[in-house]
Amino acid sequence: MNYSDFFTSVPSPTFARPCDFSTHFGMVGSCFSQAIYHKFRRFGFNAWSSPFGTLYNPLSIFKELRCLIHTDIPLSFYHYGGAYFAWETAHTLTSKDQKQLALSLNALREAHREWFRSTDILFITVGSAWAYFLQPDNDLVANCHKVPGSMFEKRLLSIEEMSLGFQALHQELLAFNPTLETVLTVSPVRHIREGLTANNRSKARLIEWSHTMVEKYPNVHYFPSYEIVVDELRDYRFFEPDGVHPTAQAVQFVWDRVVEVFLSKDAQALLDSIDSIRKMEEHHWGNSRDKHSAEKEIALKKAALGAYNIVW
Repeated sequence: MNYSDFFTSVPSPTFARPCDFSTHFGMVGSCFSQAIYHKFRRFGFNAWSSPFGTLYNPLSIFKELRCLIHTDIPLSFYHYGGAYFAWETAHTLTSKDQKQLALSLNALREAHREWFRSTDILFITVGSAWAYFLQPDNDLVANCHKVPGSMFEKRLLSIEEMSLGFQALHQELLAFNPTLETVLTVSPVRHIREGLTANNRSKARLIEWSHTMVEKYPNVHYFPSYEIVVDELRDYRFFEPDGVHPTAQAVQFVWDRVVEVFLSKDAQALLDSIDSIRKMEEHHWGNSRDKHSAEKEIALKKAALGAYNIVW
């Protein structure tokens, strides 16, 4: 037996369009997409993330993207527990004033629509194929907002309905942003509230659906976030104590592979310099003289990188 290799390596996919600091990125979906979004922003890339917050099932993510393309699509507001919210958004977007909430969400939609139109690479991170439908009208919700479970029907989405949903979205994406490339990835965050068997059924369905879309559409790609964490790292050391969320080390491991696959060699060569600037910005300097000296050094280092479209 060969003991020199104690893990199964997941091959990195190829991506024919090398990205740099002029590339515009968008990220929607599971909370894992937020972790990758923060990496893009830390290193100065032009990137935006979901205005509706963390979403998990593909159909709700598709609806969010349609709501950005068509900002006149009405949202479904509801009042519970002393606050208003929209069924299309995450639980973090609430207000005691429905009119104010509507104004805030519409402003977010308008701003993100403009960013979306100029986006080059859109990452869609799907987290779960389990979806909840508000009864009695059987309306899909993106989040249950702590409303009693008796008001919903929970159902595992079929590959067919996810495929039909993406087919309709894909046509709208082509019309809205013809040069957009879409990257599908499955979140390694484990949804164990339903149980491990239900989680595995869900992840398997998402993986199969993703590859079906990649085979069908030439501008749709797959990045193996799930496989890297679950099959290559394959150890509870790379999960937080809840056994659900990947650790910062696991996120860094995935980010390193994102860099390898999507960024040009020239962009990769600048990352260490940018990271050193960020660390200086984050450092707590002991006195005002040290802080002033550091600020001057940071300004000089940023000026030296001024030709690369880095978003500080």
